[in-house]
Amino acid sequence: MNNGGDTDSFYNNFLLSTKDSEILGLLDPNLCTITYHKSFIGAQTDQFTDVIDKTIPYRNKTAHSQTIYVRVENNANAVCNDASVSFNLTVLKLPIINAVVELKQCDNDTDAFADFNLEEARTDISADYLNETFVYYGSLADAQKNTSPIINPLVFQNRKVTKDTVWATVTNTNGCERIAQINLTVSTTGIPASFLRTFNTCDDLLDSNGNNNVNNNDTDGISSFDFSSVDSEIRNLFTAVGQQIDVTYYRNEADAAAEINAINDITNYRNIGYPNTQTIYVRVDNTLDNDCLGFGPHIFLNIDPVPNINPTNNLELCDDFDSGNFDDGININIDLNPQISTILGSLSPMDYDVSFHRNEADANTGNAPIANPSNFTNTIRDLQTIYVRVVNKTTGCFNTKVKFDIIIHPLPTIASSILDLKVCDVPNSIDSDPRNRLAQNISLGDRDADVLDGRDPNIFLVSYHKTLQDAIDNISPLSKTNYANDPLTTNAS
Repeated sequence: MNNGGDTDSFYNNFLLSTKDSEILGLLDPNLCTITYHKSFIGAQTDQFTDVIDKTIPYRNKTAHSQTIYVRVENNANAVCNDASVSFNLTVLKLPIINAVVELKQCDNDTDAFADFNLEEARTDISADYLNETFVYYGSLADAQKNTSPIINPLVFQNRKVTKDTVWATVTNTNGCERIAQINLTVSTTGIPASFLRTFNTCDDLLDSNGNNNVNNNDTDGISSFDFSSVDSEIRNLFTAVGQQIDVTYYRNEADAAAEINAINDITNYRNIGYPNTQTIYVRVDNTLDNDCLGFGPHIFLNIDPVPNINPTNNLELCDDFDSGNFDDGININIDLNPQISTILGSLSPMDYDVSFHRNEADANTGNAPIANPSNFTNTIRDLQTIYVRVVNKTTGCFNTKVKFDIIIHPLPTIASSILDLKVCDVPNSIDSDPRNRLAQNISLGDRDADVLDGRDPNIFLVSYHKTLQDAIDNISPLSKTNYANDPLTTNAS
């Protein structure tokens, strides 16, 4: 029977008559008499030897368990009887508990009300709490009747200023139950309200979990923090002799009050679920009795955004003569600075530093910036990638995701020998001298095909100039259809 006494393994209220119907089964109770006996011999002998009065409460005679022997006798003929049935009276142990315990919670806003995690009382109530079931009630009467349990024991606010009392039923694996009283006390936090430590960091180019993969994002407002330096400061606030404390950190107030989901690693914490800013709650508990000594929002995490910059076009240039060779794929005096306005877009140049780098690693570290970006000479012929680093002067946050190419296009080659353009000195209304070697209406374009040497005239443009320097500088082009010579050499470009 699932009943018990106090702690001596005896029970005063076994009522044996409650077994009658179970024993008789389909037999007519008017035709039979059931008696219960302390011994097997008594049950075999008659209805009276070692008999137990089944109509009044019975106390077991041996601790923990006692065998009861049953005699079923035919009322019409006592010789017809059966004494083969027996059963045990078993006294099961009650939970061993502390009948009255106290939970102390810190007040986080001076109103004398706080949220309690009633489950925290389990360790104070019973050493065997892991093998027992706890249900919490707002009154002793409810606990005794097992009615109206507290719905959410993880977040229970005291109903009276500063103090309150609740009760818990404790049921062990035997199904035996005791009731414990839990006194709730709201105490003042030992951490000053003014204590606040702020940590700033830049949004990182990783995924939300801190891994480097295709989900990398430096605009998600999530980064890694090390706020372990606060731990020693908190502990130094609690220096009473013999005081033993546990300092824990939580993502929000509800978790801190319920003492659940504590942050495991305060040296490498990522603010997942709280982008851009987050308040960390600190909790200090006495390890001897689990009393709350300190509680509150004392750490502030801030994620500074990286500069929001724009991609820019490649710098496409023709190979020039300034490097000493027109076909070496190298140019000097390349000005990178015009790229800055596109890269910054609406950002103020006064607030950001822009530097150019020859490789991605240097851009990420800020090492080896191009010293004179207005007069750069490419060091890789034909095509060289330039990596951009933009740094916020205030926060130090940087962005290195923009890059562009310097592309040096080769110059078209011109045939080394082009036939002279020969015309006759014909007198006309402007020039009547047939021997002065001056002619008008010369069509220089007649040599375009020779200059292009098979190239598509829709892609290449041919112009003619009086001097080599004019051709190099692409200035003062001559008329290709109506040129009047001045007996000097004309150059094509």
